[in-house]
Amino acid sequence: DAVACLVEGLRRRETARTDMNHSSSRSHLIFTLTITQTDEKLQATMRSRFHMVDLAGCERLKRSMLSDGPAPGSSPSFPGATPRDRDQRREAGAINRSLTQLALVIHRLTQPVAGSGIRHVPYRDSMLTRLLADSFGGSSKTCLIITCSPLQKDREETK
Repeated sequence: DAVACLVEGLRRRETARTDMNHSSSRSHLIFTLTITQTDEKLQATMRSRFHMVDLAGCERLKRSMLSDGPAPGSSPSFPGATPRDRDQRREAGAINRSLTQLALVIHRLTQPVAGSGIRHVPYRDSMLTRLLADSFGGSSKTCLIITCSPLQKDREETK
């Protein structure tokens, strides 16, 4: 059942062609598997959550959505942009904001606690960090795999 749900999620995932990536993810994918183990003799239940997260990449609009000139249906707010281009720009902005919030949460968690010993971690500032909040502390384990372009011209995008 879990694999069928994952395959369905991947099927529904929004992708689009950009100038930097022919099948760019236009959304994050979070697949959460909750595992429950019960020992009736001990009357104990253990629950674990396994999050598999595929984050949409952060792209600079000036490189990923270049335009060669005015396009049919363009608007003054995005010169040369079609309605689909404007949608992709909005999607890229939302992706970049959520990745920025994720970076802020990780940064706050890795900084030493100053003064009062209380640290505010802004989990609630984005849906992404809200969904993944239980993965950032306590006894959770996190593994990060990054895929990035090996090309010299894309080095600035990978920093």
